[in-house]
Amino acid sequence: MIHDNYSKFRQHFSESAFKSKLSRISGEVREKAMVLYLVFQDPSTPAWVKILIVSVLGYLIWPLDAIPDALPIIGFLDDLAAMAAVLVSIEIYITPEIRLKARQ
Repeated sequence: MIHDNYSKFRQHFSESAFKSKLSRISGEVREKAMVLYLVFQDPSTPAWVKILIVSVLGYLIWPLDAIPDALPIIGFLDDLAAMAAVLVSIEIYITPEIRLKARQ
């Protein structure tokens, strides 16, 4: 049963789904998502931080959320708030190099 659920949702939670979502967004939401992604990719990032990041990025790419992303301007407010909360929690793991790479 767990495997069936995993297969059902796997298409939404993949690196390609994340990159596809990033290609459709811009600005602060995109930059914050990239910071989180780059911290996740860092081998020195602790497991508890990676769990937070996976959770919030999963929420970003999930097609159904509290405020539909298709709504102009307000569609990403819930995603931005969730990412901001995680970013504050993991600030010590965000290096200047990660911030610079995310901006590029």
